[in-house]
Amino acid sequence: MNSVLGEASIVAVIASTLGLVGGLVVAIGLRNLLDAIGVSMPPGSLVIRSSTVIWSYVVGIVVTLVAALVPAYRAARIPPVAAMRDGVALPERTLRVRAIVGAAVTVVGALAIASSIRGNGGKAAATVGFGILIVIIGIWISSAFLARPVVRVLGAPLRTISGRLARSNAMRNPRRTAVTATTLMIGLAIVSLLSVLASSTKASIASVVDRNLGADYVLTSSSFTGFSPDVAKRAAAAPGVSTVVEQRFGPARVGGHTVQLLALTPNFGALLKLDAKAGTVSSLDADGLLVAQATATSRSLHVGDMQKVEFPNGSSQDLRVQGIYSDSASNLLQFGNGYLIALPTYAAHTIEQLDLSVFVLAKAGQRDPVADSLKTALQGYPQVKIQGQAAFKDAEQKQINTFLGLMYGLLTLSLLVAVLGIANTLALSVYERVREIGLLRAVGMARRQVRRMIRFESGIIAAFGALLGVVLGSVFGWAIVSSSGDQVNKLVFPVSLLVLFVVGAAVIGILAAVFPAWRAARRPVLAAIATE
Repeated sequence: MNSVLGEASIVAVIASTLGLVGGLVVAIGLRNLLDAIGVSMPPGSLVIRSSTVIWSYVVGIVVTLVAALVPAYRAARIPPVAAMRDGVALPERTLRVRAIVGAAVTVVGALAIASSIRGNGGKAAATVGFGILIVIIGIWISSAFLARPVVRVLGAPLRTISGRLARSNAMRNPRRTAVTATTLMIGLAIVSLLSVLASSTKASIASVVDRNLGADYVLTSSSFTGFSPDVAKRAAAAPGVSTVVEQRFGPARVGGHTVQLLALTPNFGALLKLDAKAGTVSSLDADGLLVAQATATSRSLHVGDMQKVEFPNGSSQDLRVQGIYSDSASNLLQFGNGYLIALPTYAAHTIEQLDLSVFVLAKAGQRDPVADSLKTALQGYPQVKIQGQAAFKDAEQKQINTFLGLMYGLLTLSLLVAVLGIANTLALSVYERVREIGLLRAVGMARRQVRRMIRFESGIIAAFGALLGVVLGSVFGWAIVSSSGDQVNKLVFPVSLLVLFVVGAAVIGILAAVFPAWRAARRPVLAAIATE
């Protein structure tokens, strides 16, 4: 055991060093990528803290030693006399034990998800997240039991000799197949989850904008700094404009909690429809406070409750909960934590006055001319964007796409690890089957058939992991959407994208097998047969 763990420690130190250097390179690349897409980073060089270096080595060494502990223990249990015989094999437990344990763990996770599937707020989301983690562990444990039946189905269309042998090879060692596939499974489960969540969020944004936004135009800043209230005054004075609603936000403490407080013009109900859950939410009194449903639930707030609001300038005011509105309004009201107050009340306690956005309603029959009049009135404010409903909807959805693209880029690294794992497993499998491959060549199998057999085997393993990942990710996405209350009120499964994930994973698996397949096919027949 000490020998194996010592070897693992050396590997861990080398790998942690390479990982630390690789992480620095990735950080530099991400910084350049963010600059390229317009997300500016603070000036100055990258900071490498001593804690980063220390934790890189701690995590790398501990994870490697934990991974090596069970194989080292199992290898040490083999009696020396038995180890000196040919064909010695490590003792293995039946797959039924793994299936039972994995099923039990999966049921525990599923129950945790089910208990909060219709919940609302942070507690429900945390419970669902915990359940997702437990389900992934359960599927990982039982994946070896699932490997044979799933691989048998996936490999059924492969009717050639190479295809049938590839399916048999993938089924021969279900534990190895499962371990190889689960790395890909976890990565694609996260990718599929994010895809379902992003598609559902974009559909929810479109639904809320169509149903709840009564403004013809939305004025927003091209940066996150906001703009002068003079923009709203000029917009209100523009020909053809009927109503203007301003929106501001800033930090505050409400009921002892630090939040981002939103402020709206008191007559906002003319342009923004908030679905009421309790009380009145179509307007705001000077001493009124509107609270989102999730926030009201987590803070145990009800209509009529008094909340002390403390502002950054040191002043404070007691406000009464006037109404509770649906969480779906978060798709219209950005950067807030579920608290709304009247704009005059906010302005009385705030030094810096900057609008986050301005909603504009045109007079009847004046919608198209108002676009030109707004451009003329706001010529002195080039940072202000004038967007119609469709453009505003597209801009909100593009923010989701930008975030999703960044997450896809990060998760590509985990999928790269999975591909390397597949290539490594196949290389080991080919090494163990040198004599068998030599015998196949001796009875007439061509080199191209050998290469095809290895590639098919890799593709089947990758498809197995991808299928598990996509199914799990879709279920997890449904669970998160269902536990979000009204924040995401549409559930959308991007079926074509999910199918593409499975097909793409199989293709990547085939590409990962190119080198192992090449090595297997080029070995001389007689030398392969003579291998012990």
